[in-house]
Amino acid sequence: MSGFRASHGGPLDPAGEHTVKKRQAGCTVFHVIVCLCVPSASALSSHAQTSPLPLVTTASEIRNMSRAEANRGYPVRLKGVITYYDPQTPDLFLQDKRAGIWLDIENWDIHVKVASGAVVEVEGVTEQPDFAPQVGKPRVKILGRAPLPEPKHLPFRMLSFTMADSLRVEVEGIIQRVWKDKNLLVMDVAVDGGHVSGRIPFFTGPAPENLVSARVRMRGTCGAIFNTSYQLIGVFVEVPYLAEMQILEPAPADPFAAPLKPLQDSDAL
Repeated sequence: MSGFRASHGGPLDPAGEHTVKKRQAGCTVFHVIVCLCVPSASALSSHAQTSPLPLVTTASEIRNMSRAEANRGYPVRLKGVITYYDPQTPDLFLQDKRAGIWLDIENWDIHVKVASGAVVEVEGVTEQPDFAPQVGKPRVKILGRAPLPEPKHLPFRMLSFTMADSLRVEVEGIIQRVWKDKNLLVMDVAVDGGHVSGRIPFFTGPAPENLVSARVRMRGTCGAIFNTSYQLIGVFVEVPYLAEMQILEPAPADPFAAPLKPLQDSDAL
């Protein structure tokens, strides 16, 4: 609150001086009352900036935030299941009863043993530096173990929407290419309507070449591939471990011995 400052005129006679002092005193009291009852605009702004933000307790609340809202840094406390963890990329996903969320662990000092299937309590803050809202500066407390959430079987067009991001999903397709990136097994999989990239962490052996041309079912967390403009351009299926990928049809021993299939749209060629 700014102080009150009274201005003084020239010399006055005693009666006038007495009158002026009374007016000054009354005026002083009046201004003090006004200053106490009506805060300045700067004081109101300062109060709004320092007032505590409400605690966010569900992943869906974070996912529904706009970029500006997420970047205000709401305090977060979530409870859920870790659906995917890879320290190499690095990626950490959590799913609660309604939605999934990505936790930013790029500058994370690991003090607990995190693994897929761990039930955890996570504290942090909301943020959105790129594609979607996320949890920044996470602090993880292990509470126990639980089965992974049941995946949703979604068509490719639904995987391409942000509503599927960070959720457990199930896809079926044919593996077209397999390679290793350090301890990460990467698979290019053709699915009905498009392509997804399957990834399995902690894969220490060589890339299994016999997977090429196999038809598989993958269960994992849907992750986004985005460009520098933060536009979605592709989809990851983050498979937590090898047991979450099932071979439906093995690759033929001799690909040239496979039966020929007629072209449906040969005129288009």
